[in-house]
Amino acid sequence: MKYLFFAIFFSVLIGAQKTENKKINIELKNELAQIDKDDQIFRELVQATTSAERKQEIMKEKNLTQEDVTVGISKIMNKQDDENLVKIEKIIAKYGYPGKSLVGEPENKTAWLVIQHSSKINQYMPIIKKAADERELPFRLYAMMLDRQLIQEKKNRSTELRLVLLKQ
Repeated sequence: MKYLFFAIFFSVLIGAQKTENKKINIELKNELAQIDKDDQIFRELVQATTSAERKQEIMKEKNLTQEDVTVGISKIMNKQDDENLVKIEKIIAKYGYPGKSLVGEPENKTAWLVIQHSSKINQYMPIIKKAADERELPFRLYAMMLDRQLIQEKKNRSTELRLVLLKQ
């Protein structure tokens, strides 16, 4: 009888996991993974902790010269950020915020990351807050974006953030 109980329990558990996995939009998840990679690759290139070998790999992959990296990397990064934002805006228009229940983790953070690198934080804060409130996005990421917004608006960060964290 004990073994029958465990067999039924694990069958139900496995069935629930399969149902949950069916909800994940794999195509969108893969698209977001690529957007995330595109967002981070130029930032990796300029980090002091990135090895010289890895920097050479990135330069080769992205067909960049040393001059591109030393003189024009900001322009290249901004262009990539703009392209990524257009993609994310289309995704949000179609699906709403692509959160954990739609794309799983870590891709549920990609839209946040792209918006965080844009000048449109104010426009998307309500969507980010809603995603955080619904646990589609870690709340700490909403708090980080709010902090960035407060810095941009030159507001008192400690008071505003304390109020947000107390509500959580």
